[in-house]
Amino acid sequence: MAKNTKDSFVVDTSFVLAFLLSDEKSDAVVDLFERYIRSEIVIYTTTLLRYELANALRSAVLRKRCTKKQAEDFYTAFTLLDIAEISVDMRRCLALSLEKNISCYDASYLLLSKRKHATLLTFDKALKATV
Repeated sequence: MAKNTKDSFVVDTSFVLAFLLSDEKSDAVVDLFERYIRSEIVIYTTTLLRYELANALRSAVLRKRCTKKQAEDFYTAFTLLDIAEISVDMRRCLALSLEKNISCYDASYLLLSKRKHATLLTFDKALKATV
């Protein structure tokens, strides 16, 4: 595992979707997850990601971006990554979300990245603006 903070990352749902969904894939995202699989870096996320991801995959099916079977396979692929899921203090999430005018979900990723001294990886423009 990584030994210093520059090798530690927190990923949100938008970043994971960019790895799973073929219409969002990028070489940089794939490379990062490959480095994680090889244990060259550390990736964390919040316990909320699995719910957000499942909902996003549901939306992808409804919008015909993928089939139900593909969505289920994508979710399985995510679980096989075995990313460390860490709980955050929801009172602090609420306070930060109100302060920064972002969702509590986004605030959870931001709090975790600060707590772990890790780089937050997101494609969410509003969340990026708060980092």
